[in-house]
Amino acid sequence: YGRRPLVVVGPVITAFGMLGSAAAVGLPELFAWRFIAGAGSAVYMAGSQALLADISKPSNRARVLGVNQAAVLAGAAVGPIFGGVMAGVLELGVRSPF
Repeated sequence: YGRRPLVVVGPVITAFGMLGSAAAVGLPELFAWRFIAGAGSAVYMAGSQALLADISKPSNRARVLGVNQAAVLAGAAVGPIFGGVMAGVLELGVRSPF
């Protein structure tokens, strides 16, 4: 099977968790759905990094993985700002980032 199931199933689990987060009616339920979304993201990230390491040349591997990690960290830094703008400034509600 290789790494393909990780790269295919991970985003599906993440999407399922995010949809559940958007429909959550209480804080404990939101925590549970966010846990599921995080687990799916972890599965996907592990598979994608391994896949990137496999397909890149050894001389270029550090650069490829560095760009991937930079994109992940940029998303972690900018995502909450966009979520706050959507929920607060645009008044779309706290469920809109999900």
